[in-house]
Formats: sequence, structure tokens, C-alpha cells
Amino acid sequence: MLSSKGRSSACQRSCQLLRHEASPLCWRCSEPIVQALHHNDRMAWTADHIVPLAHGGSHDLSNLLPTHRSCNSRGGAAMTNGTPGIGTPPPASRRWR
Repeated sequence: MLSSKGRSSACQRSCQLLRHEASPLCWRCSEPIVQALHHNDRMAWTADHIVPLAHGGSHDLSNLLPTHRSCNSRGGAAMTNGTPGIGTPPPASRRWR
């Protein structure tokens, strides 16, 4: 069953468990996550999928890691293994003015 935001209730339960059990550090940048921030804030807590849904991943707790909203957005649907820096886009080769 999908919620009004399009997430299944199983996903919501896994995210709630992760939020209470996980370290308050972003696994992508290793910076602290302030869980009191509004959910739309770019530095707010969100759950990142280790194996993206687009690649057959699930909403299971073992497939989720805590991350900042902005770090999660930068990662896209890239495959990761839960190691910081894996699945993030490479730096640009040029500096644009």
C-alpha cells in the first residue's frame, strides 16, 4: 500500500527504524546530520538505498543508510557499497566561469 507521498508503509517503517538506530553521520560525506531540521532542508536526514530501487534494491533496513538530502540527491541511482565516495559523481574536469 502506498502512502500519499508514494512510499510503501514497509519503506516508512524501515526509514523510521534506521532514523532511530543509525549513527547521525552521513555515510557519503561523514558529516553530522541534524535530525531536527525540516525535511526539505538540504542538510536534513534522509535514507539512501545502497542498491538503488532502479537496480532491483529494496526498502529493507539492510539496504538503507543515513545521509543528507543533498548528498543523496548527488548520488542519484548509482550503485554503491556503503563506502563514502562510492557512487558519487566524479569531479568536473574543468572549472566553468
